[in-house]
Amino acid sequence: MPLASLSHAPSSGFGEISFRMQDGEKPVRVDVRDELLKSMQSPRPSSPEGYLPAFDKYRDQLERIASAKYDLGDYATYANSCVVAITGADWERHRRAKVPRS
Repeated sequence: MPLASLSHAPSSGFGEISFRMQDGEKPVRVDVRDELLKSMQSPRPSSPEGYLPAFDKYRDQLERIASAKYDLGDYATYANSCVVAITGADWERHRRAKVPRS
């Protein structure tokens, strides 16, 4: 079952931006490392808050990646939550999948 998007604002800290999605009643946290967001944004931001524009611009795509990883079981389970981490490799796979093949 794909994760549902929530309109909650992301939070920034510990070298990543996190946002919430939902699997039925179960909340799922999605973490996106600052390094990935930094590589997506030009010019490079000088502070962690500067990564938010890249996050906002690509949020829909990041949500699709998170949902696909969750459906594949690619997440960490903790006592009271699940966490999907989006890496640079996930982003590159997503970008390659969108490129039309000749």
